[in-house]
Amino acid sequence: LSSRLKERIFHSDSLFCCIPIRVGFVLMTMSTFLVAGVISAIVWFEISQSYQLTTNEWVAFILTGVVETILCLLSIAGFVGVVARKQSLVMMYTYILYAHTILNIIVDVYFLVTIRKGNRQQLVDYCVSVLAGTSMESSCTQLKGISTYVLIAIVAILLLLELYGTVVATRYVYDLQVQERGDRP
Repeated sequence: LSSRLKERIFHSDSLFCCIPIRVGFVLMTMSTFLVAGVISAIVWFEISQSYQLTTNEWVAFILTGVVETILCLLSIAGFVGVVARKQSLVMMYTYILYAHTILNIIVDVYFLVTIRKGNRQQLVDYCVSVLAGTSMESSCTQLKGISTYVLIAIVAILLLLELYGTVVATRYVYDLQVQERGDRP
C-alpha cells in the first residue's frame, strides 16, 4: 500500500486524473493568494472594527491575520517560481507551505477554542436588538451555536485543502528535480 501511494503521489502525471502537475501548482498558488488575501483582509478588518474583543480573542485574530498575510505574500513567490521555472522559489514556497500548514493547524485550533469559549452573548444581544419585536427574535440564541459550527466547517475545509496543496507542491518540486537531473549530462 505504501509503495502504491508513493507511486501515485510522486510518479503520476496529473492531479485528480486530469490536471497536469504544473497547472495544478499554478492554480494552487493563485487560489492560495486569493483565499489567504481575502481571509487576512477580513481578519484585519474585523480587528479594526471590532466590538469589545477579549484579550484572547484579540490575540487569536492577530495570529490568524499574520499567518494568512504571510501565506498570501509567499504564494506570490510560488507563482513567480512556477512561471519562471525557478526551483529555488518553488522549493522556498513548498517548505514554507509545510511550516505554514503546521502553524496554521496550531493557530486555527487556538482560534476555534478561543472563539468557542469567548463571550458570544454580545452576538445574541445584537441580534435581539436588531430583530426586537419580530418572530425571528427567538432564533437569536441559535445563532451563537450556528456561527461556531460554520467557523469550524470553514477552518476544516481550508486545512484539508492546504494539506492537499502540500502534496501538490511536493509533487511539483519532485518533477522539477527530475527535470533538472535529466537536463544535465
